[in-house]
Amino acid sequence: MLLDFTVGNFGPFRDDSTLSMNATKITEHPDNLLDSNLSNEDVLSSVIVFGPNAAGKSYITDAMYILKRIVQTVDENISASLYVPYRLSRSCRESPVRIRVRLIIEGLLYDYKVEYKAGEITSESLFYYPKNRPKRVFVRSGDDYTGAKKRIIAMTTSGKTYLAMASVGADPLCSKVRNAILSDFVMLQSDLSALVQESCRFSDDNPERKAMTVRALGTADLGISDFTYSERQIKLVDLKNKLPPDLYESARRETDTLSTRDIFLRHDFTAPDVDEEGRVFPIELESAGTSCMFGLMAPLIDVLENGKVLIMDELGAHLHPMLTRWIVKQFSRENNPNGAQLIANTHDIGLMDIDELLRRDQIWFVNKSREDGASELYCLSDFDGVRKDSDVLRRYLDGRFDAVPAIRHRGVIR
Repeated sequence: MLLDFTVGNFGPFRDDSTLSMNATKITEHPDNLLDSNLSNEDVLSSVIVFGPNAAGKSYITDAMYILKRIVQTVDENISASLYVPYRLSRSCRESPVRIRVRLIIEGLLYDYKVEYKAGEITSESLFYYPKNRPKRVFVRSGDDYTGAKKRIIAMTTSGKTYLAMASVGADPLCSKVRNAILSDFVMLQSDLSALVQESCRFSDDNPERKAMTVRALGTADLGISDFTYSERQIKLVDLKNKLPPDLYESARRETDTLSTRDIFLRHDFTAPDVDEEGRVFPIELESAGTSCMFGLMAPLIDVLENGKVLIMDELGAHLHPMLTRWIVKQFSRENNPNGAQLIANTHDIGLMDIDELLRRDQIWFVNKSREDGASELYCLSDFDGVRKDSDVLRRYLDGRFDAVPAIRHRGVIR
């Protein structure tokens, strides 16, 4: 369970910015709260981030993806391409990116921090809180370590995290935190075709998961009653321009071909002149919305089944606003007995609904300064005078919370 996530000197986030899942004391929508097992403190089941284009919303999800990449690396140094500091300050361009995550694992709080430059870990630490008191696991600053094990230090190069190497070395606490970051942070792929392939594979030899996928597609009123697939091999070289260079090179060292699937969706048209062959559509003929909804099913079911954290960039892209609301509602306590969480950014301002959908502490904004280009992250509940019966959407469109594009109304395209 995620308690909060902090990033600093990354992309437009010059200063440390924290996205918190900690619930405030407001009382609305108690069904959107999860029990953290920490001194009766509640945790939010979802947070949704709003803001204009180019404000920096995607950098939040990017930072979470980078954290996974950093703690996953054990065979080689972290990629220099992951170092994306704030560009508009010389001192920042020479300073490390800062990432911090606080997690609740088996009822205990864990606090992991890492700072890095291009291909180099500059500092790192892990604490946990038995009986609500901090206890050091290790602290690293450059080549200096405190609390670390000598055999793990010997395995850890400047370009690898101690957390990853300690996990390889079977350190139980480091393994627990690393496994939570790698397994419980489910990043939604931006590549729609890859997402569709993953969703199809997710139901392999699992009729219950397939049935859940089909039911969800029915809920979305897409007219789909089943899906099938056939498998074929494709040459890895054909994907060279579609994969990040480091991922492509890593895959190329292991194989020359990859397996892919031709997916077919069966529609439930009932007209007498529609035969069985006519009901079956290759997914390439479906709309982007249908493909997106199909692709969402694997991560959504996985997260809800196993109490993980679903991290989505551009929630609602290709989807009707009623479907994005349905996705968010899956994380309410009624539908979410295993304590799954959702973190998403979106331009779907219809989700800014504190009457029927979200609490005030679930609505977040990213705003970029027009003077220095630095972005800030803040919550609706930080504003005085916003009550649970306020017309939040109208106030947002009026610019009361910033985080809206400053459109020059007299401007025209010539």
